[in-house]
Amino acid sequence: MKNIIRYFCITVFLLYFFWLIRSAILGQLTGIFVSRPVPRDYTDLNNYLISQHVFYRTLWIPTIQRFAYYSSDHPAIDGYTFFQAYDPISEVRKLQLSNSENALRNASVKYVIVPVDTEGELFLQNRKYSSALYSKTKNAVSTISYLVPVQRFGSLGVFEVKNYHNHFWSTNKKLLVSFTQFNPTKYTVSLTNAHVGDRIIFSEAFDQNWIANIGNTSISPIKYQGLYNEYVLPKGGNFHFTVVYKIQQWVQIGQVVSMSTVFVLLLFYLYILRFKIGTFIRYIRK
Repeated sequence: MKNIIRYFCITVFLLYFFWLIRSAILGQLTGIFVSRPVPRDYTDLNNYLISQHVFYRTLWIPTIQRFAYYSSDHPAIDGYTFFQAYDPISEVRKLQLSNSENALRNASVKYVIVPVDTEGELFLQNRKYSSALYSKTKNAVSTISYLVPVQRFGSLGVFEVKNYHNHFWSTNKKLLVSFTQFNPTKYTVSLTNAHVGDRIIFSEAFDQNWIANIGNTSISPIKYQGLYNEYVLPKGGNFHFTVVYKIQQWVQIGQVVSMSTVFVLLLFYLYILRFKIGTFIRYIRK
């Protein structure tokens, strides 16, 4: 009798469980669980960005869409954060200001993108998607003189900023600057035709921990336009130097300590295990 009750309870539980997850089994999930294919326009744009092996940023108006591509070579910037504005039209107004072109160039922005709101979550009025707001935003961006439309991505509004600055650049236009990224915390910068006092701009958010090592000299950055890192060269000529994030060395030390600790614990565990096995064998032999 007890076995019958037990099997009955298990059967009822399993039937109830499968009834609860029936939507997943039958592929009838809705809402955030629905599988959404990436639209063709976004796939084409992503492949186009991936094919360009130089550093630049993309600025998304009003904000980064869920299908947007970004990487360490092509970071994406949120329009709300960049302009400190909280609706698409306010962002466009700031984009139209006379100093915005230089602001985008200094931030290494190559493309300004107005995304197609396939999920109805970006261009909202009264908490509902507004196609009129999307069209108004895209049309307004298209009238900005320093933005060149890129006509190859369907309904996506993609506009190019000409003569944008690289990740490292100089206020001296005759100074040739190139760089190699080893990882997100270490760069090697190569200079040609440098002069004492020339300024190198590193278009990352200002942080005193970005240290430039030029020969035996370590240089802390100063603020460029209150936003980025600027280094004043102590020598001229053709040379290269490294820029590293100083705090990263503590991360590396922590990794070494952690790995050493794991190694020591492993040896201790093997020693204890060997001791127990030896004791067990001696016990059997007795």
